[in-house]
Amino acid sequence: MSLYGKTFRGLLFPLYESVLRRRPTTKFFDEYGRSEALLRADLEAIQSRKLRSLLKHCSESVPYYRSLWKSLDIDVQALNSAEDLAALPVLRKSDIRSNFDQLRTESRLGPPITKSTGGSTGEPLTFEHDQESYFRRIAVMWRGYGWGNVRLGEPTIYLWGTALGSQGSANALKERLFNRLYNRRLLSAFDLSEATLRDYVSQIDRFRPESIVAYVAPLVELAKFCQRNGLKPFSPKSILTGAEPLTEVDRTLIELVFRCPVYNTYGSREFMLIAAECEQQQGLHINIDQVVVEVVDEKDNATDGRGRILITDLHNTQMPFIRYEIGDVGQLSDEYCKCGRPYPMLSFVEGRLLDVILGTNGQVVSGEFFPHFFKDFAEIRNFQVIQTDRDKLVIKVVWSASPDESLLDVIRQEIANSLGQGMEVEFESLDAIPLGPSGKHRVTMSRIQ
Repeated sequence: MSLYGKTFRGLLFPLYESVLRRRPTTKFFDEYGRSEALLRADLEAIQSRKLRSLLKHCSESVPYYRSLWKSLDIDVQALNSAEDLAALPVLRKSDIRSNFDQLRTESRLGPPITKSTGGSTGEPLTFEHDQESYFRRIAVMWRGYGWGNVRLGEPTIYLWGTALGSQGSANALKERLFNRLYNRRLLSAFDLSEATLRDYVSQIDRFRPESIVAYVAPLVELAKFCQRNGLKPFSPKSILTGAEPLTEVDRTLIELVFRCPVYNTYGSREFMLIAAECEQQQGLHINIDQVVVEVVDEKDNATDGRGRILITDLHNTQMPFIRYEIGDVGQLSDEYCKCGRPYPMLSFVEGRLLDVILGTNGQVVSGEFFPHFFKDFAEIRNFQVIQTDRDKLVIKVVWSASPDESLLDVIRQEIANSLGQGMEVEFESLDAIPLGPSGKHRVTMSRIQ
């Protein structure tokens, strides 16, 4: 560990968060850190206590749940544990869109934080959460990152999503200062040309990061680039991947090129970090003191096998998500990890099927570009991007409001800025986007080699 990293974690970060900003972040860091030493039964008791408090809040202060549970004659006071959640209906994205205002709490919690998902399952979504929930999410995220040896203040490269379009000078300066303070460097996952990939290797070699945090597909492209060109990049102590499924083939390739272990994570915009691998790489530890994770079959009943993932956020009291169908598929594990941590595990997670897209300008763009881009368009309810030719994209869209030509021009221009001015964009308006042969929604698809 670096001297700066120790100073940042022990002095600068607490001083900034607790003293200057008067935020409870470090208190939550300590709370979630202590839970690693608990027994599984103690951790489950904490989860049950938090769940009962959440359900009570929803029945008293959230109109949607209050009305729905009353109409179904559900006695919320009789629900005492995660297993009892099966008595409640599943919350889907369509429910949130149709009942947005009713899902907001009537309690006065301070100004809410509004976010939009990246639509990595093809369905962008706007939602809210409260301030405390946000700071708890940050603490849980860094706990999980620590399992993969990624720590606050240590030099870290992020191959991640960056802001699209022009950015004001003030915001750009703020971001540079923020990244320097946290001792990290941000590389765009949306710019993967040969020249850019070579520059990324040079930056990694110069920065000599302790760790790399990356989307899967861009990191695979970077590893393949190194192999093609006989490059041996600097080897960090660990790599964390997210946003897309990590196959064992991809893990093997990345570990071969960078000569370090690769740890998978599972998170989302709605909840941030849900689960993460530790040094044993046996599965993904679920943060059950922050969320409840269920895996259900086609009838919404719990299953020990492969099934749909439902998430309940234990701390978002502004707009509670209870049994929220996130759009991913996974399987729970009944094994205890050799690391000794008390958290139960997911054996695997399937979701977010994203092909890379090739631009007319030679650019190779991660499929995450489109969810990241479309999250800011309220008019788009559902989408699918298909590259049918080197210079043509077909974008299938379910519109929540009829688009005018100016909106389509904005989308075309932003795509051209990233993929080349010769890229033709054809929009296809649909009432629903059909699932693929596997029963899953492919968000980006490439039909070219």
